[in-house]
Amino acid sequence: MKMKKFFSLMMALAMTAALAVPTFASTATEFGTASNKTEQNVTVKAVTQEPTISIAMPSVNTNPVIVNPYGIKWSGDLNGLTTLADQTDQIISRALNVENKTNVKLKVDVTVTTTLGGNMTLSTTDLANGKTEAADIAAELGKVTKNQAYVYVAFKDMGTTKGTTVPAKVEADTSAGTPANYIVLKSGAVTVKDLLTLPAASESAAGYLAFGFGGNAATKPTTGWTAKDTITAAVAFTFTPVV
Repeated sequence: MKMKKFFSLMMALAMTAALAVPTFASTATEFGTASNKTEQNVTVKAVTQEPTISIAMPSVNTNPVIVNPYGIKWSGDLNGLTTLADQTDQIISRALNVENKTNVKLKVDVTVTTTLGGNMTLSTTDLANGKTEAADIAAELGKVTKNQAYVYVAFKDMGTTKGTTVPAKVEADTSAGTPANYIVLKSGAVTVKDLLTLPAASESAAGYLAFGFGGNAATKPTTGWTAKDTITAAVAFTFTPVV
């Protein structure tokens, strides 16, 4: 029994000593012990830097495009550019320029909406049927009996130089995944996504996207061509910033 009591006493002393420790070392609990931890918060707000999209569209003046089915010599001021003389192309056009001062790259989507007047109709394929010699082209165009034209609008990134002539047609490159650089007009709307990507403009110079029209037309339609046979094309651009 004594041993038991002694043992009990020792336990009581040990418990007393253990309970006394927090009082003796109470200052230690102020530095983050489990019984006195402190939580602090910092709120951080991120602000998105928006790109500056700065685009200037071209103004369209008198005679932006001339449809010249009979190849008659034409001279005049074409959309405010240098006066042209003795032009005989069936589609007479010079480049229109979109000025780009944007500080990021831009993905360009284009929609062309076309309305027709008079007896005008449009072909979605080249009326020359791939012929390259002048005599062969003339023969093909003479076979078309409708008041019909094949008209396309082509686009090109010109860098820091304004375009003055219609960009050459470039066919799609399936291996590179790039579309053709032109849109063939048809009655109604045609949309091409990711037509091209414009680089960011430099701080010292703007960039230019040039576009213009080309094509051909029937030379011997059953009903002769008149000034009432018209094409109106609304070209809408959508610019989206990309990395």
